[in-house]
Amino acid sequence: MKRLVQGVVVAVLLIFYTIGFAADGVGKANTSDDLGFKLGIVHLHPELVLSTQYDTNVQNAHDNEIADMVFNVRGGIAMDIPAKTVGFTLEGFVGYSKYFGIDNDSSTKLDSLDVKGRLSLSVLKDAIINIQMNDSIVRSSVPEGITVYDVQDRIFNDAFVRFVVQPNGQSGTLKVMLGYRNGFNHYDKDSYRNNNYLKHTGELGLQWKFFPKTSLFFSGSFGYQDYYEFRADPTAGQEKSPNAMPLQLSVGVAGRVTSFMLIKLSVGYVNSLSDELEGYNSANATAEATFQPLENVGITLGYNRANNVVNIHGSMAANKAYLELKAWTINDRLRFSVPCSYQYMQYGNAPDDTTIVDLRGKGRNDHVIRVEPEVAFYATPWFGISVQYTFMMRDSDLEFADTSGNTVNYDFIKHQAMLGLTFRY
Repeated sequence: MKRLVQGVVVAVLLIFYTIGFAADGVGKANTSDDLGFKLGIVHLHPELVLSTQYDTNVQNAHDNEIADMVFNVRGGIAMDIPAKTVGFTLEGFVGYSKYFGIDNDSSTKLDSLDVKGRLSLSVLKDAIINIQMNDSIVRSSVPEGITVYDVQDRIFNDAFVRFVVQPNGQSGTLKVMLGYRNGFNHYDKDSYRNNNYLKHTGELGLQWKFFPKTSLFFSGSFGYQDYYEFRADPTAGQEKSPNAMPLQLSVGVAGRVTSFMLIKLSVGYVNSLSDELEGYNSANATAEATFQPLENVGITLGYNRANNVVNIHGSMAANKAYLELKAWTINDRLRFSVPCSYQYMQYGNAPDDTTIVDLRGKGRNDHVIRVEPEVAFYATPWFGISVQYTFMMRDSDLEFADTSGNTVNYDFIKHQAMLGLTFRY
């Protein structure tokens, strides 16, 4: 706790120094339309984000926690063509995280380089048939899910093509969407090969705008998730393939119900149709409301239940309740936000023949709490200073003995204090 207080004090001193330096040039804010370098119809938006973060538990460890100071830098550029008939966006970003090892030299092994790119294309946006294409690729050192953090380099790609039939154009009351989505996840380390998958999904959607700002919708998808490099590994409790054919169906309503309230409500059915592991066969639901009781105050609260195919357990149902408070003042220069969430993650039962011994006999159910208050000050529309505190806690029912006889527990608590500078033009 003493280290956390020291980190916060340093961050606060740096904030006041930087705000004092930036305030000398504060004038009337430009509008967002003024941002970007314009080359004919092409708009270029460069970005640079610098942040220093103090983390009391860099590896999300249950015990023997390691604290460290982390410096993050991310830079990139976005190019877009905001035309009426064709929309085009191309983005590329590179980020680097440097760990200083102030508590233990071992944390310096967590240094990482991440890369992200995205291409988006929308053709004939207001025609009877609109074609949408998107491809996002990420080279990341962060594994999927909330886990004991180590550098686990992977490539994740998500791409889709979608045909939207809109008889009366974009502003029409009826839309029919038909698409195909491809997902790809691949880890560099051979020891993580059982988490590599290729996913093919067909998608169907319907939207009917029965009021000017409110719509009924239906969405459905069916696919195949192939863990193409899976090999049985009894020593890790991975003896059955998690291959599945996920089915998802849902109906709902979304839109503005009053001048200051937006809602989204949906219910649905999902089934993993798993090959070998016990999958999910369940209901899904979403309920979200966004209020703006005052001109400069916004409140969002909601609940979402989603199911996922995972290795070893076969399935994971994530029940998430969340609340976010936002406020802004001084011509939107000073912004406050407090996102809070509680997540209850229900995992399927591991196979009976697994070598992982459940010491508590409760299976695996995780409770995750996250609170992230942030204050940001924008001296200009393209330069901002922010300070953020993060509290995160996971309480897991699962405790097991690994093949070496060591007890493994997924519980952890961590605090983070962050100071950031953002240049986005």
